Amino acid sequence: MPERDVLVEYGHGFRFSNLLFHGLETSYLEHSLWYRGAQVVSLNTTQILYLPSEWTWTLSATGSRTQFANGGSDWVPSGSTKLGVPLLRKLSGNLLFGVGAENFAQVDQIGRLSARSYGGGVRYRFAESQDVTAGVAIQDRARGQKQISLGLSYGIRF
Repeated sequence: MPERDVLVEYGHGFRFSNLLFHGLETSYLEHSLWYRGAQVVSLNTTQILYLPSEWTWTLSATGSRTQFANGGSDWVPSGSTKLGVPLLRKLSGNLLFGVGAENFAQVDQIGRLSARSYGGGVRYRFAESQDVTAGVAIQDRARGQKQISLGLSYGIRF
């Protein structure tokens, strides 16, 4: 449990009037957590590019820094991309790819895990404000480890 926690986020959208790009959403997120004997800082930026025919392309990059009171610090990068594609009138799909590392260190133990993630999903819109989304992600980790994640959600927008 962190002793202190600071979160700063800013986002902005832009509309374009050209054939290649219809719009852009950009965001920046900084999250700092202070624990007894350690500090974690995470910096993230995400761009969503709106393309013709309801296609979207999302790019995200994150850098996380862990620093211990009794030792040095370590930066860990990660990134992902997702392509959203319309399939039918109320059905859309997406494909994603991510790569990165995770530092799960403690003061007396340093560990790092690198991985590549692949996945995809579909979304069916019942109405303008309701949808169901299903997805799968496969994560190939270092040392031959693998994780498969399945998800299902129901969304209501107000």
